[in-house]
Amino acid sequence: MIIVLFVYLLLQVQEVKSELTESLARQEQLEVELVKRDELLTQLFKTSPSNDWQSLDVTITWYSLAKNETDGDPNTAAHGPSRPFMAAVPKRVAKELGIKPGDKFAVMSADGEIAAVVIYWDEMNRRYKDSYRIDIIAPNKHVAKQMGIRPGKVVRL
Repeated sequence: MIIVLFVYLLLQVQEVKSELTESLARQEQLEVELVKRDELLTQLFKTSPSNDWQSLDVTITWYSLAKNETDGDPNTAAHGPSRPFMAAVPKRVAKELGIKPGDKFAVMSADGEIAAVVIYWDEMNRRYKDSYRIDIIAPNKHVAKQMGIRPGKVVRL
């Protein structure tokens, strides 16, 4: 009976050790990915990432400047002419991120990859004022269709 109990406990210890080893491997992989992300952000923005960088989970919508994808004049944004990689941001998101027109921010996919660096240049339609959604002008319809609508993060730099 004691031998059976000992074998059972030994098997439990080995199982816990295996789970801890797997967990440590996942943690090390995440740390490697975070270092890569931070290096990319540093390279892009010439400043090291810090805990001051604010981020929000949002829905990211890419669109082109085709007339059927815009309200009114597709070439005019709230703060000047419309150009690719300019973003329309709801007042709520702008306030929470602490950004103002002309500020750049990173748009990241849900898995942490940087999708683009964009400029806050337009206001979202009033119906989206309380949403966590941003619209980004794609360089063309193909890119807009490829990027589509997806969850992600915006990171104030």
